[in-house]
Amino acid sequence: MKALVRLHVSGWQDTTDPRATDILIDIAVDESLPRDVRDDAFENLADPLAIEHLDDSKVDRVLELFLAALVSMRRAKAEETAVERAIDSERVVSAIQKVARPWDRKATMLIRLLEKAPALTRGDLDVGSLVKAITPWGSVDPQFANQRASFLIEAARTRKSDGRMTGLLADLLIASVGGDPTRAGHEINSYQAAHKMPRGSMEGLRVAVGGEAAIGDIRETHESQGNAVRVHLVLLVHGINTRAQWISVIKPTLEAAGFSVAPAGYGLYGVMRFLLPWSKLRLKAVDRVRTAIRTAKTLHEPEKLSVIAHSFGSYIVARLIASEFDTRWHRIIFCGSVNEADFPIEQFLNRFEGPIINEIGTLDFFPALAESVTWGYGSVGSFGFNNPAIEERWHKGVGHSDFLNSAFCEKFWVPFLQNGHIEKGSQPEPLPWPIRLLLRLPLRWILLALIAMAVVLVGILIAPYVQGGYQYVVDNLSVSHCSDPFSISCFRQASANEQKRIITRTMVDLRNEFERSPTAS
Repeated sequence: MKALVRLHVSGWQDTTDPRATDILIDIAVDESLPRDVRDDAFENLADPLAIEHLDDSKVDRVLELFLAALVSMRRAKAEETAVERAIDSERVVSAIQKVARPWDRKATMLIRLLEKAPALTRGDLDVGSLVKAITPWGSVDPQFANQRASFLIEAARTRKSDGRMTGLLADLLIASVGGDPTRAGHEINSYQAAHKMPRGSMEGLRVAVGGEAAIGDIRETHESQGNAVRVHLVLLVHGINTRAQWISVIKPTLEAAGFSVAPAGYGLYGVMRFLLPWSKLRLKAVDRVRTAIRTAKTLHEPEKLSVIAHSFGSYIVARLIASEFDTRWHRIIFCGSVNEADFPIEQFLNRFEGPIINEIGTLDFFPALAESVTWGYGSVGSFGFNNPAIEERWHKGVGHSDFLNSAFCEKFWVPFLQNGHIEKGSQPEPLPWPIRLLLRLPLRWILLALIAMAVVLVGILIAPYVQGGYQYVVDNLSVSHCSDPFSISCFRQASANEQKRIITRTMVDLRNEFERSPTAS
């Protein structure tokens, strides 16, 4: 706010005045100011005349502001929280292009900004605008396009251990060659040939780019060595009441680390269906995941098969471990699991390479609640298996779905899937005492008793109407040739038209009598 006052008091109307630049930047990044004020300051900075007269000492600071705005624009607009909400991306791109700095310096600054934003993942960037922004104004030189692609490949090469950055740079590389993954693969091939790199190098970037040109090099490398392509397929199985958007979040991270990834879903599985205590109702979901796994195995032909399963997904995977004797699992990861602690995992040790990782959040009470309110589930996602075949890993302050993000995947799951390394977690902690107290109650029996009481109460309330309605129908069964109104055989002897007439008249009279009764009002 002080910056705004300074600008107003000074009476600077000309934004080309070097003294105004620092104040405008301060306003644009000051989150305590109203959004329209910040947007207005940003617009003034992006003015072509202001950029043309920009003091050289302030160029880098303004350029970083523009690039940061463009990096966060797509995600920020979706969340409606950005300073740049009202700023047109084309105007920002134009402003960056006109800033007097070489394209590679702009690209280097862009990559540093991406490294400083760990929450950004593939899909969060407007890669087309970013590539256009670091391209010199009006440049159509094919040689420059090759230089730009090589620059991005080199950046990925030096950051090959960072799966998130590899994925982001793969997206930028694809966008830099017109959105064609195959062409991007050829650029990688050309880069490796120019730098005399061995075949099969940069597999993480190749997998992230996709396309036959990128993946084909990996395949040919293995075939030239007399080996088949070594595909490590990681399956992702979601929980209940979700469309599993988290799969799209962690899939790029796993792909950037060199894994093939496939979802194994079973559709939207509602809470009420989840709580019903009959295990046969859950078999359809198990069958759908079984079919998805077989499809993925046919498509990918993996040498190794691993799985990450969340919540009810871990219940399904446990049933498949027990039933699929011909499937050998390489790595198994459960998080927020609702399996029973007494699941006989020791009977199936030959079906997976141990140990199984069981992720436990210290704030995850949903597995314990599932065990408490219905039958067939357990609370190992809240308290652990306590089984020698299971490695329990605790995470302080983590709730039921807090595992499902790119940063968690990269830190804890990628090392385990790659080489079996188990990153250390937190110390175990009990759930908050109100939750522990609630879970001590026999909730399933309390719920069952309430349902029984409700059924009895409804029966008591409707019994008089049912009984009275029956008697009323019987009283109207008499027909012209029958004197006994209580004789069912008499009704059967009536003609079809008489039967229809009697039933229709009876129902109409019954409805009218009900509407006139005091109870109905």
